[in-house]
Amino acid sequence: MVNRVWQWLFGRGLVATPDNFGRLGEKPAQPELLDHLASQFIADGWSVKRLVRYIVTSKTWQMTAIGDERALDVDPSGDLLSHGRVRRLDAESIRDALLAVSGGLKPERFGPSVPVFWRTEVDTENQPKAGPLDGNGRRSLYLD
Repeated sequence: MVNRVWQWLFGRGLVATPDNFGRLGEKPAQPELLDHLASQFIADGWSVKRLVRYIVTSKTWQMTAIGDERALDVDPSGDLLSHGRVRRLDAESIRDALLAVSGGLKPERFGPSVPVFWRTEVDTENQPKAGPLDGNGRRSLYLD
């Protein structure tokens, strides 16, 4: 579980093959860290929330993705955690950020979802109703 949480946060687990810790899978890049996090996880009552908090308040989480020359020579892929990895943003986060920066994001929570805006040239008479172009300014979470 610790490896899966690490993978969810960092994009790659301490063991790169999360489904196979056996002979066919890869060895952990940081076995001591994996053991430490597993012990912490157990000591905190198997709480995933506490594990996530523990990881994201660590110096490892706060590292820059730009490593110094020596670190890049020894650990170019960042497996040994000498520098952070570049992580991709998902489309929902990008859309929500653009709406927020432009001032078009409506902060209201809950309520009905908003249909997605879309058009197609195929079978134009039998299409469901398309939603508004900007999704009424609602967060992507509320798009249907």
